[in-house]
Amino acid sequence: MGIPAQEVEGLLCGGQRWPIYQRLQELGIPCRCEPHQALEIDVESPLAALLVWSVVTQVVAPRSEQVAWLERCWQLG
Repeated sequence: MGIPAQEVEGLLCGGQRWPIYQRLQELGIPCRCEPHQALEIDVESPLAALLVWSVVTQVVAPRSEQVAWLERCWQLG
């Protein structure tokens, strides 16, 4: 389940950046979110990259896509 870079760029400048910002702060990932600016994220490790991907996916992916991904995970387990 991937997210096109243009979609992420538009998202990080839009209204959905605040929930992403708040969750990344909770996870201890350095980021900044100034009014009318793009969300800036400091990805300093592979784990941070995975967490950023996960948080962004949870916010932007359609529910049907998330359900399908979880079902595939259960089949593999």
